[in-house]
Parts: sequence; C-alpha cells; structure tokens
Amino acid sequence: MPRTFLRPQPNRMKRRPNLLNTSCASLLGYWLLATFPVLITGNSFPQDVWNGHSWNEFLSSLTTREHNHPHSRSHDRLLRDEVSEPILADNFGGEAGFYHGVASGDPLMDRVILWTKYTPVATNETIILELRVAEVTDSIPFNDHLDPEANPYLWVTNVEVTADSDFIAKIDLTGLNSNTNFVFAFTDGRAVSEVGQTRTAPSPDDDVEEMNYVFFSCSEFGAGYFHAYDVASTMKDLDFWVFLGDYIYEYGANDDDIPERRSVTAPEWETVDLQDYRNRYATHHRFDEGLRNLRRRAPVIATWDDHEFANNAYGRREGPTGALNHQETCDLNLDSNSFQFGGCSRDEGKAIQRFNMAARAYMEWMPIRQGIIGGKGVVETASITQIVEWGDLATVVTVDTRLTGRSQEPTTASIVDKFFDVAMNETDVASYYNESSPARQKIDEVAMDIRANLSSPELTLIGEGLRNIIFDTFEESKDAGKPWQIFAQPVVMGPQLSVNFDKLSDFASDNQKTIIDTFVQVGYSTDQGYLLRALVAMAISDTPLNSDSWDGFMYERGLLLDGFQKKANNVIVLGGDSHDSWAYKLFQGGGLDGNPVAVNLNCPAVTSAGYGAVVEPLFESVAGFLGGIQNAIKIVEDSVTGNNEGLLYTELYRKGFVAVKATKETHVAEFILLERDVLRSDYDAVTASSGNITASFSCDASFVTLAEEPGSLSRQEGCEITFDSVRPQVWSLPIPVTDNGELKDRNGVLSGCDSTGCEFDASMLPRAPARSSVNAISTISAATLQLFFLMMIM
Repeated sequence: MPRTFLRPQPNRMKRRPNLLNTSCASLLGYWLLATFPVLITGNSFPQDVWNGHSWNEFLSSLTTREHNHPHSRSHDRLLRDEVSEPILADNFGGEAGFYHGVASGDPLMDRVILWTKYTPVATNETIILELRVAEVTDSIPFNDHLDPEANPYLWVTNVEVTADSDFIAKIDLTGLNSNTNFVFAFTDGRAVSEVGQTRTAPSPDDDVEEMNYVFFSCSEFGAGYFHAYDVASTMKDLDFWVFLGDYIYEYGANDDDIPERRSVTAPEWETVDLQDYRNRYATHHRFDEGLRNLRRRAPVIATWDDHEFANNAYGRREGPTGALNHQETCDLNLDSNSFQFGGCSRDEGKAIQRFNMAARAYMEWMPIRQGIIGGKGVVETASITQIVEWGDLATVVTVDTRLTGRSQEPTTASIVDKFFDVAMNETDVASYYNESSPARQKIDEVAMDIRANLSSPELTLIGEGLRNIIFDTFEESKDAGKPWQIFAQPVVMGPQLSVNFDKLSDFASDNQKTIIDTFVQVGYSTDQGYLLRALVAMAISDTPLNSDSWDGFMYERGLLLDGFQKKANNVIVLGGDSHDSWAYKLFQGGGLDGNPVAVNLNCPAVTSAGYGAVVEPLFESVAGFLGGIQNAIKIVEDSVTGNNEGLLYTELYRKGFVAVKATKETHVAEFILLERDVLRSDYDAVTASSGNITASFSCDASFVTLAEEPGSLSRQEGCEITFDSVRPQVWSLPIPVTDNGELKDRNGVLSGCDSTGCEFDASMLPRAPARSSVNAISTISAATLQLFFLMMIM
C-alpha cells in the first residue's frame, strides 16, 4: 500500500465547474445529471455536458505538443522599450551579498564543481570572494570546520567575479580524496553565503554497499512552489540528485500563474537574450527556498532538454537548428497583446544565436563542467556529456539530446492530425475493428506510413557519436562487474500509446460503464467527434502519441536497446519531459512486447502541468457520477496501462520526483508525490499544515529491479526509502569574518572564470589526520544534537 509521510493526505476533491460561466442550458444539464441519473442512457444523455472548449484545448495539446501553455500570456515584450537588466543589490535593499544560494555538481572520485552567485551594487565592479572548503572530520571541533583561524585543514582561495559571468563563482575543486564528504561556503569579507554540502564519488576500488539518489524534470516557476526539491533534500543518505531537463521555461509570465510567483518572475516576457535567461535562473533561485535547499544538500548531475532554450528545440551539426517556439522574424503587430502558440511580439533573431546565449546562461548557473567527451553540438558550449562512476556499483551517463544529433522531424511534428481525414470520413467506429473494412484499411495505411517515417535511420535524437560513447562506457562498466548502468536523459523511452476512448468503459466499474459509454457516444456526435475517432484509430493501430520522445526515433531506440542487451549488465533509463509518472519494461528492439532488456523510469514534473490537467476538464461534467475527478482520471490511467504490456504504472494527476536506493542486488525506485493544492501554497503554509520541515508527501508506488534479471520490474508492497525530519546540522556551521571585512590572500586569486569555471587544485593542501567517513556529516550532526540536548537538561 502507498505510504504517507508527515500527515495523512486529503482525498482529492472534484473541481467544481464554474457555474458563473455556464449557460442556462448547461445548468439545466447539470441539474438533470444530479437529479435524474437514471436518464443517463441513450438519447436522454444531456449533450450540454460535453465541454467542446476543453476538447479543443486537448486537441491543441496534442497538435502543438505543449500541454501546459495553451492559454494566452499576460505579457509580451515590445522590442522598442523593454530590455532585461542585471540584478543588483538595489533589488535587496541596497546590500550586496549572496541571495541565490550555493550548489555543487558533477561529482567524480577526485573532483567536484562548487558554485555560488554574488549580487553587487554595480555592474562595473570587480568582486573578490573567498571560498572555504573543509573535509568533514571528527578530528576538530564541529564549529571550527569553516573557521580559518581554528581549522588548520581548511582550504581557502579567492575568486574574482565580474559582470562577464553574471558575478557567478564556479570552481572545479580537484585533487580530492574519493568517497569523501565536504562542507563549503563563500564570503566577500562581510556577507556570507549559505553552507553547502558536497561529496566525491567512490573510486573503482571502493566496495559500495548502497547508492541513494533522486531525479526530477520540468520545474515551471509560475505553476507552483518547488516543494518536491525541498522534500528530496531531506532524503536520508542522499548521495546526489539528477535533473533531466526543463530546469527553467522560456515563456513569459502567464495569466494562470500563481499570483505571488507571477509578480516576481523576471523577465515578464519570453526569454530570448542572454540577460533574459540569466534573470529567469535568478528568479528560480532567489524566490524558491526548496530549490536552494536541494542545491546546497548534495551534488547534481544535470542535462538540458528544450525549454532551457525554446520549446521543441532541435539541432545537429549536419542539419538545421531551430525550435517550434522560435520565430526568427515576427509577423504579428508589435503593439498586439494577442498570443498564439509559437507566437511572438518581436523578431527573435537567428536560433543559433539565441541558443548560444541560453547555453551560456545554463552553464553559468548549473554546477557541471564542460567536457571534451562527445564533442560540441551546434552551440559554442563544449560537450555536456557527464560520466560518473560510483565505485563498484554503478555507472551514470548523461548526454545532450537536443543540440548535437537531433533531427527537426519528428521533433516539431504532430501525429494525431494524420488520422483526421479518415476520422472525419469514416464515422462508424465499429468498422475500425474489422480488419477487412475500408475504414480499417485506411487506418492501417496511415499507421504504416507513420511508423515507416518514425523508423527511418535518418532520424536521430542523439546521433552515432553519442551512442558509441554510451555503449563504450557501459561496456567498460559491465567488464568491471558493476551491476547497474544508468542512462540519464530527458524524454520517455517507453512507447506512449493513445487512450482508446471507445473501450474506456472496459476499465470502469459496472455502475460506471453506462455513463462512460454514453458520454463517449455523445462525443462522437459533437464537433470534436473526429478527434475522438482519430484517437481510437491511433489506439487500435498501436500508433504512438508523441513523436518528440523516443517514439519519434524508433530506429535509434532499437539500436540503443539492442546495444544495452549486448554491452551492459542491467540498464536503467531515467526520463522525464511528459510531466507525468511512468514505469516501463523496455523490450528488445523497442517493440511493444517480447524479451525485456532494460527499464525506463520517468519522473513526474516538479510543477509543470501534464496530461491530467488537460484530461480533467474533459470529464468534469460527469465526474460526480464516477466518484470524483480523480476516479475519472484513474480510469484513463488504467486504460493506458491496460493496453500497453510494458507499461506497469502511470499517474497523471500529482507532481513530485522519484527516489532511488540501489544495492548490488536491487534497484528500488519510489514515486514520491505531492497533492496539487500543496504546490500552490508557499513554504510557511505547507509546513504549518504538515507540522514538519517540508510539505506533506506520499510514496505512491515502489518498483524493484533485480540485478540478475535485466529488464525486470515489479511493484512491491510498501515503501522503504526514508526521509529526515530535521535539517542537516552542518547548515548551521558558523562562517567567521574579520571585523574590517578584509580578505587574506591565502592561495592566490582565481580569475578569468566564465561558464566553464576555474580549477582549484587541492592535492597539495593539508589533510585532516583521520580520513572522514562518507557518513561523517550525519554522525557529526547526531553528536552535536545529542550534546545540545544534554546541555539543555543539565
């Protein structure tokens, strides 16, 4: 059974229709539904309950493939008078300092990236910051770790930051011991940053018993507070976290945004220029403490997807570069406040110029290193390929999936509209099931054309070069005897098939079947009937719903899965992008059934709306007869999983993340979810409600993969991953500064750092006499707390 943490979760409530905007006929329809349920048969079904507008929105989400932004934007930039400016101290009462937290990332066995952002008084300043790093050890008093006068083993260096890098300090700390915990902080001599925790990866010689991580995708700022990050920051023994893309969204502030989030979104308009992107990252980190908590808690392994650039971005060296939401030349009136999907209010210039600026901002704000493995894509940023070896237990690989080897088609294509012609002309849905009928033959012909196109060897998502890097890395991992090979990439790899609305009642209870069948029959007779029939045709023909995932690159998916089977022990493919939760067995060659060769775990969004938000209004008018809107969505979820052999789990309503505990025997993945109302409440409100340090959350499902059985995936009763109820004690470490605010030149000054970062070699610096344990942070925290309580009772 799902386990609930912190407090019992309330039952999900049906969202009421807005009766103020409902016609008299619809009001009568609602009254009839409420008063005479027996009438819900045949022609007595009130047709006014069919929400044509919602179905049109659903159609838009399928054809534009942007199901979280179908509505008008609240603000579009006018070229002549709006430009993003650097964020300075006058935004914070005139006091310069550290307002965006600290972070670390890309942990290898001898190095890790450290990061902070400084906010100066003026852009023409050159700021010198001091970085302090201490190995966590019990050989010194706890409070001395970050004190230069008390800790003889403290590593200190100065870092120069300027406007060229948005006053960001990004340091590659090298020459470290493996499998070791560190704390770090920054100061300008007066102001101090938060204290960060980080660690190095175990070496290949380390016998690693357990690896604990979490993974996320899709955090739209205006859609909610990032409580998922905050909850994840309390996971016990967290080693690292993985972000799989859409860390920010390029869109401008939205009418539907939470007002408190909308009012602080910078810029208000869509991000296009370098400072636009920088300020959007600054918005996330300044105004969300959950994100800052996770970034200071553990190192990150990260890759981008499309929204760090523009929706449905694509590019490869030998092909075109662009995005569905990029218009080089804007044809709309610059004074117009209207918005259409992919619309604009000004020219957006060359896509490659925009993407270069977006990539630079990403690399400034994300604590990952630019490498040479895999080479450059179409942007100037060097390879973002990351290979993290975790002792003798696992290998984690992530690569660029957008701007190195990605084809324009099918990235920007729609599939459902290919069935519109047959759906409009062949209205007898029963004939769709007759393989010899003209309707079915037309359906099969369309489906075969689509599959042939999506199976073309010319269409690639990553390309041959990155595929070979993955294969070579996994083969080395296999030869070293590591049980787990983890491919961390942005999109769903398992097949996503359409809901067969014609058979939806098969997944409903007996007292719900008539309601659903009649509801669908009414839908067939409306203006949106062709859409319903098109979806039925897609479901019957096993045609994928989304070509911007691995379903659009079937040939390359087959190559990867065949390679995984030959060159790896047990592959776990992490994914996101869809905003919903999915757990798949992946079959040989990428088929819908057969021999399982890998597992695909796809996390829900942190906040971004998924298909549940689009499906919900479709059934809103009859949800009361289905036991509430959640029951209606559950029927859809059961239909999706019931018609897809490899899909073991889906959840289309709640947001959150996936937490993982891997050992040499098992890889346990648990879907940690938060209710919708929680996402719209700030941190003070949710902690007051939960009575704990984070929002309430629940473990909805726990899945186990056995190391000796590649592609195995089974749901287990209960959940086993645990979370702390107190913050790490090291976060309260003092960071002493001198009375005059002067910084000493202890190990020189790192200068000229940009988005690539500067190297600080600690190999020759003093080490504590006793090497710290990877559990030293929690050990010291517990000891300090015990001492504190003893003092309180004495």
